[in-house]
Amino acid sequence: MSADKSVIVVWRPNLADFRHAVGKGWWGTQERIVRSAFLFFVVPGAVFGFLLGGFVPALAVRVAAGAAFGAVCGLVISFAANWWIARTLLNKARLKGDVQMITLNADGIDRVIGETHVRHPWAAVSRVEEDRRLFILHGPSGPVATVEKSGIASQEELLRVRAFLRARKPGRYLGV
Repeated sequence: MSADKSVIVVWRPNLADFRHAVGKGWWGTQERIVRSAFLFFVVPGAVFGFLLGGFVPALAVRVAAGAAFGAVCGLVISFAANWWIARTLLNKARLKGDVQMITLNADGIDRVIGETHVRHPWAAVSRVEEDRRLFILHGPSGPVATVEKSGIASQEELLRVRAFLRARKPGRYLGV
């Protein structure tokens, strides 16, 4: 298939892709790493340490207990909440339709989910970021669309999708 023809990806929503998306939302950039670490680890630990002040007068004990509590909270939120949020998103996606048709063509990217049709013209996409599970199409203010690799049937088709996107938009692509 040449870079001028359309490419169709049939994607079935799955838990692994949603977990990856939630993780990208929490930890995908340096700013998100700082924000998530602060919210998931530092804030719970500081609040716990502060609340211990009425019961434990020793500052060193409160700091140590707050740090331990913050570490446990951060790990629970990072892992358990990731699964729960991903499962919730998956259930909502399946209510709309089990199969999603993603079409890359000369006009842009189309995603059809049941009765819903979403189109993003190429003018709305400024760059593409590829990672191990998906292609993220970014607009000027952030992500606008994704193409999940789990919907790509073969390695040859993956190479076609990558070439199609590379021919239209700059970005960070894996492979040669």
